[in-house]
Amino acid sequence: MEGRTVPHDEGLMKEKSLEESLVLGSGNRLTTDPNDKTKPLVVRGVIKRDHVNQCIKDGRDFYYIDTGYLGNFPSVGNPSGKKIWHRVVKNENQHSTIKEVPSDRWERLVEQDPRLEWKGWKNHDKKILLVMPNPKACKYYNFDYDEWVVETKDKISRYTGLPVETRIKGSARKGTRATRYMTPLTAAHTQRLHLTA
Repeated sequence: MEGRTVPHDEGLMKEKSLEESLVLGSGNRLTTDPNDKTKPLVVRGVIKRDHVNQCIKDGRDFYYIDTGYLGNFPSVGNPSGKKIWHRVVKNENQHSTIKEVPSDRWERLVEQDPRLEWKGWKNHDKKILLVMPNPKACKYYNFDYDEWVVETKDKISRYTGLPVETRIKGSARKGTRATRYMTPLTAAHTQRLHLTA
């Protein structure tokens, strides 16, 4: 059944979690059961770190699913802000290499939300914007959120005299979803940003 395409049945998939849908789409070559060590494990979200750690310890493959940062907030093409874009990564929780890929997905995102259209950097040299990760991500990587802010600001100040503005990632509640990503993204179109990891 390698390479077989199965039509998406909206009714069936509504009854399945995203993890179960991936397992089904794999022809049951994957599992959501952490105890079934005969198959790669599908996990969703940083709260499953204990399962990920066990997979790493056991040398077991896993597929990590998380909600994408872009495209999942209210926009022209997604008025309700439904979570329709997701990231699936094998044996890690984020992609760690940049790959050349077709532009079709990015073009679909821009079509869905024209605010994402790239208009180029502006070089105003006014400030450095440090957008903080979600505290759950800090816990996943086992580092102290507040300590990281202080250390990162200190490192940045060694290379520039520009002020560093820290932006905290907002809550996932509907009232803030539209602004928590778009505000820094919109800022990127109007000011120079220095990004750190």
